[in-house]
Parts: sequence; C-alpha cells; structure tokens
Amino acid sequence: MGKKPAEVVEGSHDVRTVEEEKEISTFLGRDNITYNAMPPEFCDKILGTDGVYYYRNGHIRSEEDLDKLTLPDPTKDESYEAAEKFVENKNDFAACAVSRLGLASTYLSLGMQNFFIQVNENPPFVIEVLKRYKEWEKATLERLCEIGFDFLWICRS
Repeated sequence: MGKKPAEVVEGSHDVRTVEEEKEISTFLGRDNITYNAMPPEFCDKILGTDGVYYYRNGHIRSEEDLDKLTLPDPTKDESYEAAEKFVENKNDFAACAVSRLGLASTYLSLGMQNFFIQVNENPPFVIEVLKRYKEWEKATLERLCEIGFDFLWICRS
C-alpha cells in the first residue's frame, strides 16, 4: 500500500482495493470494509497540505453546461466489475458500499455560491441537476444491493 494504514483512513474519496481496505480494517480493528460508489462531481478537487480534498469551482453553472453532466451508465455490467470483485474477495469482513445523496453532488457540481443563487433565481435548473443525480444513484444503489454488499452507507455530503 505504501502508506501506514492510519494515514489513509481520512482524506479523499480515493478508491482503494479490497486488500487495502482489509489491511486498514485489520489495523483499526473494524469488521467492515468500504467500497467507494460515490457519483462523480463536476468541480475542481484540490488536495490540501493536510491530505484532504477540498471541492470548489463547480463546472455546471447553467443549463448550457448540462451536457457536461455525464454520469456513468448505471445499466452497463462493466460498470460493476470492480464492485463484484470487491464483494467476492471480502473474506470475513462485511462489505459496505458508500455513496452520497444527490443534493451534495448537486451543490458541489454547481459550486456552493452558484447553487444558492440558482436555488433562488432558477429552481428548475437545480431540480434538473438533482433529478439526474437521483436517477443515477437509485439505479446504482439497487445494482450494488443485487451484487451482495452487506450494507450501504449513504452520506449527505
């Protein structure tokens, strides 16, 4: 893994292998491992000196930017190959898939300040972005349940 397990516990939503997750959980005494199923956010992600990612500058500013909101096709089997391998190799650990609700992805992709402006000035635009995230997450989370994750952890942000 190249890092001490304690150094990778907090920080970005990096995708870790099942073996890395098992190593971290063993080190921490946890009985679960976590698979990253976060939706993409369309914004700048800046790695701080503290090892934490900070989100800024949303790329979806108006209706003209909706074509940039390209989410992976949740119906394609190949989109879930890594998740299937993760569950197959979990051993005695409980496998958790972690994702976030559409609201957080929406305000990150619009940019926080723009999000609040758009909520006031153009609610249909915000609702459209939120709807796209909601539909993607619904389909993705249903599929992850079918794959056999033991539980889902859904973050608000």
